[in-house]
Amino acid sequence: MSVLLTLSHLWGAVARSDHEVTGTAASAAVAARAATAARASQAARASSAAKAARGGAASKAARGGAASKATRGASAGKVRSTKTSSGEAKGKAGGKAGGKPRTRKVELRTATLSAERSHWGDHSFTYKAPGLHFSDSWSMAAPVVLAKYSPIASAVALDGAYLRAIFGSLAMVLPVLGFLVGLTAGISSHGLTTPFSVGIFASLLVAGLFDAAIGLFGSLGVLVTTIAFGSIFSLTGFTTIVVVASLWSGLGVMVGKVRLFVKDTPEHVAAWYERAGDIVIGSLLIYYLALKFIGLLSGAHDSLVAVNDAAEPLALTLLVATVVKYLLTTAVSHFYPQRLIAVYPTVLPSRARHITITSLIARALAALLVFVAFLGFNWLVILLLALYLVDVIVPDLVKPTNQPTWLGLVVPSNLGKILFLSIASAISFFALQDTFTSGQQLVTVSLIMVMIVAIINNVAAARWPSAREVPHVVLYAGGIMIAILTLMQLTDHLVVA
Repeated sequence: MSVLLTLSHLWGAVARSDHEVTGTAASAAVAARAATAARASQAARASSAAKAARGGAASKAARGGAASKATRGASAGKVRSTKTSSGEAKGKAGGKAGGKPRTRKVELRTATLSAERSHWGDHSFTYKAPGLHFSDSWSMAAPVVLAKYSPIASAVALDGAYLRAIFGSLAMVLPVLGFLVGLTAGISSHGLTTPFSVGIFASLLVAGLFDAAIGLFGSLGVLVTTIAFGSIFSLTGFTTIVVVASLWSGLGVMVGKVRLFVKDTPEHVAAWYERAGDIVIGSLLIYYLALKFIGLLSGAHDSLVAVNDAAEPLALTLLVATVVKYLLTTAVSHFYPQRLIAVYPTVLPSRARHITITSLIARALAALLVFVAFLGFNWLVILLLALYLVDVIVPDLVKPTNQPTWLGLVVPSNLGKILFLSIASAISFFALQDTFTSGQQLVTVSLIMVMIVAIINNVAAARWPSAREVPHVVLYAGGIMIAILTLMQLTDHLVVA
């Protein structure tokens, strides 16, 4: 997540300063996006091992490949915990901070969503269409099975679980409809070579936010047509389908790692405060990312220029849709608690070591191929690849401290890390803009500097994952201040490159 925001920030700065290299800078940004797409589900880990809950009951470091983050409430704080494979009796996090434990609990608290608690939605007719048993079984099994091989695929499968809690098997039809809509639109645009319908683009953009599987299948439908018409085999065609797929199926998943959609029903003031923060920050992050990435679209023969021109209204539409999704998932956890248990797995296994190693090699090769395709084969590309591997491997090797420390409080994480790295990207741009005249080199070298800073931050967070308790007033005031500063930075009202 933080890398994506950094790329968007750098791209905007280059576009403002040098119109002649705008296309090159955009290509570099998209190349980096494609190279890091496989790591989208590890956005929280890019923010390093999650910090322990600040204030309240016992602090536990929320570690794992999923987006773990510490809750900010007093004794009301709800923290995800991890367990080792030797059994749940251990009840402690397994592995090093930032690493992958054997299993990890997601944000739903089984104590709250227990067999004793139910509501009217659990007895309603809304989910009782034919095929309920199959859809419930698939919804529980798919994220668990996919988590063994691909965290991002698991996150996509899990994203629409709340819809299956409400509508049962009917929600399974939506991805199929998404594929048909994408296929039809792709054929109409001759594989993204003639003007693409803004209405269809907006429909799949919003539908993909509510269920990433809809956007993914819609992207697959368009991909089929780009292969059939041959447009995928050009640089423009490839980058276009990558950005489109990221917008349709990746935005909600990525932002959901920073501010989770599915949570326990808020039961006290602190929980409602945190939920309000999810709504405000998550929706504004969606708006920012959508605005920046839609701004990268043009397509072959300007097939997506109309979409590019509508970037702001599309981003605003997505902002409103994000607020609706947060409210809807909150309502589902309250009115459909038993249904949510039936479709939302509370534990996800990590990948076996050999699969992790294979995935690492495959991602490294993919990153190398994409960067070479866009930036050529040079020392900058080799350095980017090396930093990519360091960022993936080194935090797993760091041994975390067991005791909460003040360092755990000051090391940026989650939203604080987004603020930290976006400011770092602006500073790096200032420092390098007089040295490099090429927009491509400026983006690449700036990204290298920011990645080095991010690695240092990740290692520090892995070493000191637990923060000391602070007064609640300080905690809340600090959270509000970080949120305000982050939004100011992302909207170019703080440190402007």
